[in-house]
Amino acid sequence: MCDVESENMKRLSLNLPSTPWQEHGVLVAVSGGADSTALLCSLRQEIPRVEECRRFLAVGHVNHGLRGDESDGDARFVQKLAEQWGLRYFERSILPEEWTQDSTGSREAAARNIRYQFLLETAHQLGFRAIATGHTANDQAETVLHRLVRGTGLSGLSGISAHRQLDEAVTLIRPLLNVRREEIIEYLTENGQRWRNDATNAENDFTRNKIRNRLLPELRTHFNPKIDDALCRLARLARDNQTVLDELVTELLDRCHRHSSNVAEFETPQLRDNLIPLGVTQISAGSKTNPGGYGEGGEPVSTEQFAVSDNRSAGEMAAVLRRLGYDPVWKDWDAGFGG
Repeated sequence: MCDVESENMKRLSLNLPSTPWQEHGVLVAVSGGADSTALLCSLRQEIPRVEECRRFLAVGHVNHGLRGDESDGDARFVQKLAEQWGLRYFERSILPEEWTQDSTGSREAAARNIRYQFLLETAHQLGFRAIATGHTANDQAETVLHRLVRGTGLSGLSGISAHRQLDEAVTLIRPLLNVRREEIIEYLTENGQRWRNDATNAENDFTRNKIRNRLLPELRTHFNPKIDDALCRLARLARDNQTVLDELVTELLDRCHRHSSNVAEFETPQLRDNLIPLGVTQISAGSKTNPGGYGEGGEPVSTEQFAVSDNRSAGEMAAVLRRLGYDPVWKDWDAGFGG
């Protein structure tokens, strides 16, 4: 199975880390659905020797337990697939009492936190440097549209990133982010590889499903048959612009000095006016005199206090602040969704 080299899947290598990932190990998150099954198949094709497959690839599965026997069937399918290819298999079941809301009030977000914590711990256990998930171009389009509907800024329009650092040792990669789901189904069909279907994906109980099953088909039919491509292109452009703005934020933060463990001081209103559109929120009005600080004319230098608030990536902004010696405090941070 999965021995046919499909043109559809060659693009997955574009999002793999620049260093040879085969030498560092990849934990593949597999739900049993078409996307993650195709991901595992395609990564396995990159390592032709069975002994190297076992050494550098492993499978992680989270049983959410929400669909009873169907959920257990998914777990058995993924385990059998891993065993068939001689790969190590790791499973985590979410207990009923763990299905609680997180700080944003979302059970989905709480489950996602459990899922990524399990994957990260397993990657550490194996000494692997990457975790791969099966997010596709369709997921990207759905994510961008979802954020547009609920309201977002430039950072939200950036959508799902192709890779991001989970901690100092492990990177999350999404090799299929430029591949459409139709191409994935064609790839699996060509290879005669089965996958599991989650019947709840057809239900419209969640906003994400309504966007996938109702809104996007309506937009494709009546407005733009290539709406998915347009949304993915918008995400790429927004991400490129966000990268430039992040560099500007870093440059401006370099020009501020520390006032306390969680407050940055900026010496001029111009810095404030430039930073606020880039994700910095004023937390104390007015100004104060900087002790011992005087301008060229002998007048006291006034400073204003700010804290960072950002809805794109708390980890990225926190890293910037900590590198500059600050202890960031997040205010009204929306973690969003999308894995």
